[in-house]
Amino acid sequence: MYGFADTPELDSAQHLLPSGAFLLARAPGVKSPVGCGGFRTYPQREYVAEIRRMYVVPTWRGQGLGQLMLTRLEGLAASAGAREAILETGSLNTAALRLYELAGYQRTAPYVPGRLDINRAFAKPLVAQSGELSRPA
Repeated sequence: MYGFADTPELDSAQHLLPSGAFLLARAPGVKSPVGCGGFRTYPQREYVAEIRRMYVVPTWRGQGLGQLMLTRLEGLAASAGAREAILETGSLNTAALRLYELAGYQRTAPYVPGRLDINRAFAKPLVAQSGELSRPA
């Protein structure tokens, strides 16, 4: 929709693991993933997880998949010790803005220095979870 605000390399596995996760949503009978999203600990703030790269294939939108993935990412982040989730989305992406607002995210000041006005930053407190995020084998 906008190009890249960050370089794609920012979301490589080394930036998401071991204290983050990346989820792929699959559907029966569909070869390719129908959605994805991840989180990483935000290095500039303690106990904060940044939700990244949320995406749902257009034909699968409007069925609750984005909400399901967001809820799962929040739970994983809380289990890994995060007390707050932050994220950014494009100011013209009305579907994403609605998803995050309905999920309880509040607009906040931009958290990335020098970020263009095209993005909107959001934050949400996370409910404490028991357990820790396990590392992949």
